[in-house]
Amino acid sequence: MKSFSFVRNLAIVAVLAGLFSAGCSGEKKVIKEDEAADQSDVHQQAPKEDGAESAHNEELDSLDLHWVKLDEQVGDFRITLGHRGNHFHAGEPIEPAALIRKGDASVTDAVVNVALLAAEGEQVLVEDVASEMIPATETDHAVFAKTTLAIPADTKKFRIRFRIKLPDVEEEKTLTIDVESH
Repeated sequence: MKSFSFVRNLAIVAVLAGLFSAGCSGEKKVIKEDEAADQSDVHQQAPKEDGAESAHNEELDSLDLHWVKLDEQVGDFRITLGHRGNHFHAGEPIEPAALIRKGDASVTDAVVNVALLAAEGEQVLVEDVASEMIPATETDHAVFAKTTLAIPADTKKFRIRFRIKLPDVEEEKTLTIDVESH
């Protein structure tokens, strides 16, 4: 029994030393599933573009995104539009989301404004609001979201308007998706 404890402690020290050396050298340590049970508090970190470290983007994982319009081609860019959640009620907020890519890379320097329009016509129900960009991670593209718009109390059907200014493109692109509240 004593040798088992020694081996277990030695394994823990080896794993911690590997994590420490990976952190110091800038390398990423991949934690295998069987190691994860012993390291439930360890979160993998990916470098940001500015060289600082950031934890895995759990915020993006928790968004519950539903994509409605997929891969709208605008020049070299592909735009996917949707929203957070699947059920909406009049008088409650909705969170629009836009995913913009050029090739396989996330586009993070676009400007995305969102508004709510009446289902028919161009009547603005909720004025434009700027979307925030949620940074890309090693496994997920950057997403423009984190902006909530209140669905007017008497509204069943409406549209989300996305006004998107893409980098190095003169004209702003306007796209809409249809949504129905319950």
